[in-house]
Amino acid sequence: MNELERAIGLFGAERLDEARRTCRKAIERQPDLPEGHLVMAEIQRALGDKARAEEAEARVLRLQPDWTRAYLAAVLGGLCEKLARRAEAEARYRSALELDPGLAEAREGLARVLFGARRFDEVEALCHEGLRRFPQAAFYPERLAYVAWHRGRHEEALAGLAQAMARAVTEEERRSVGASQALVLLALGRYAEGWRAFRWRHSRSALREQGVPLMPDPERLATLASPAHILVCEEQGLGDEIFFLRFAAALHERGHRISFRGDARLAPLLPAFVESSSASAQYVIGSGDLPLAAGRDFAPPQELAVDPARRAGWERELRKFGPPPYIGVTWRAGVLPDEPKPQRGAYLVKEVASEALGQALAPAQASIVILQRRPTVEDLRSFTAGLGRPALDLSRTNDDLADALALLSLLEDYIGVSNTNMHLRAGLQGRLARVLLGLPSEWRWGLEGPRSPWFPDFALYRRRFDEDWTAVLQALKQDLAREYAAPHKE
Repeated sequence: MNELERAIGLFGAERLDEARRTCRKAIERQPDLPEGHLVMAEIQRALGDKARAEEAEARVLRLQPDWTRAYLAAVLGGLCEKLARRAEAEARYRSALELDPGLAEAREGLARVLFGARRFDEVEALCHEGLRRFPQAAFYPERLAYVAWHRGRHEEALAGLAQAMARAVTEEERRSVGASQALVLLALGRYAEGWRAFRWRHSRSALREQGVPLMPDPERLATLASPAHILVCEEQGLGDEIFFLRFAAALHERGHRISFRGDARLAPLLPAFVESSSASAQYVIGSGDLPLAAGRDFAPPQELAVDPARRAGWERELRKFGPPPYIGVTWRAGVLPDEPKPQRGAYLVKEVASEALGQALAPAQASIVILQRRPTVEDLRSFTAGLGRPALDLSRTNDDLADALALLSLLEDYIGVSNTNMHLRAGLQGRLARVLLGLPSEWRWGLEGPRSPWFPDFALYRRRFDEDWTAVLQALKQDLAREYAAPHKE
């Protein structure tokens, strides 16, 4: 990370004095870099020094004389958007459009910000005006398709994405639209089409850009007449890797030799037939290519082996805390505020208020075990306040997947938002989990109903469009009160 990137990170964390000092160093190294002065302008403005902020903006315009005031405002809006300062980003983009209503960068940026705030009526108005001004642009039908999808108009969303793909000119545009088409088709259960479109995903493109020699057409592996050595490369989060490796069994059944290259934390969970050596592999695919390579639209969860010694150790710790039944809980998942964000593609942050979730679990006559990754002190305090009694904090198990699997094997129930532990739990056949699904939820949970074919042992609690978590948590509370109404008899 260079000094300018550090300055942007410090600014986003509201460590303004440090951000100013770091940005000044970046400018000293590259005084003709307009982005450095642009960041400094925002830092000075946040510090209340309007005069120096305007001086910095003037330097930007001297360095980039072809930038108009409108374009400068749009660039500032993009910076604020990157830092998740949405209100400021909206103000900048609107200012840019007032100066130049035909500035596509400002209109697209404002549409993104409003979409993130779920202000869909405004997004639609902006995009329809954008279509009138730029009838061949791919962005506007793509964004209108997203709105249609969130409002339950699924066929309209697919049609909009097809229109956007037809207009896409750049490879980046095609990747964006194609990845969206894949997720929509998979969520609708149109798996064969979805897996083919899934080749557009950003994580696969990232592997190729890193020089990984991926097969252009992984479907060829499904028709090979003789066994081959196939290297599967990690490309997604830990939970996704566990999910996609379920398709490797079909390749193994046909005699193929499978190797995996990825996060060392996954090693204890790999099926026995998967090797860690990648020497002499004939074909290289990303983990998300496994469905196409296997020639399977669907695969059940891969059973995961629990380490007996780890299980015994966690059982002793649970018994010290309290009697069974034991219920695990997680209220937040996804990228944390201080963690790197994907440079391309969307990412989800899933969260239920910890105190409200504690209140939903309060009637259950059970010992509650916290499996939240990196909980804050306030998180823990709020959850136990809602629960009304102590809970056992075993959040450290998230640092070791084999430990987490062993602990999950001891729980009668596991409740939370979709996260890596849900994928581990799925590998423990017959074990119940209750998944709290917000909007949008990942495609693997489907669009409706209390179950997903990908996780047959799990109960799904779906948050509906334009609703908060109240109805979901009330339904959960009623179910737990009924099913854990009395202490467990050993």
